[in-house]
Amino acid sequence: MSLADKFQNPENLLRGRIEAHKANIVSGDFAPHLDLIATGGRDNKARLWDYERIMSIWESPDNYHKEEVTMVRFIRPFPLLLSSDTNGQLYIWLTKPHPHAGKLIVDWRNNYTLQTNCPITAIDTYYNEENGTFLLLIGDEMGTIRV
Repeated sequence: MSLADKFQNPENLLRGRIEAHKANIVSGDFAPHLDLIATGGRDNKARLWDYERIMSIWESPDNYHKEEVTMVRFIRPFPLLLSSDTNGQLYIWLTKPHPHAGKLIVDWRNNYTLQTNCPITAIDTYYNEENGTFLLLIGDEMGTIRV
């Protein structure tokens, strides 16, 4: 079934999950190429959901996000999820269909000074298939842009 067909079926439009997180959800993203939804919440968790069943299939381990997750973004077209929190900590995780889905592949902290982290407030990516160029663009609370 194509993605367009999924959205034409009214049965697919009105679904939900009660108590998906233990606290407020503050960020979300949808990856149509993976059939996944990502959510990040004030419960210090990033979660992945199967789009078809709105069923949780993964959550970030307890020893990673120490503060609320403020950003979740899929890094298209790859099977990757980026999550960041109010400490300025950024993680990139493998997702399905990769055989090591759920594995952490990048752990990076957004420093304002050597002693101080800064929360990330904006994230975008750019990928050019023809030449393999990939850019990760990050904006933070102090007005800094990193590429």
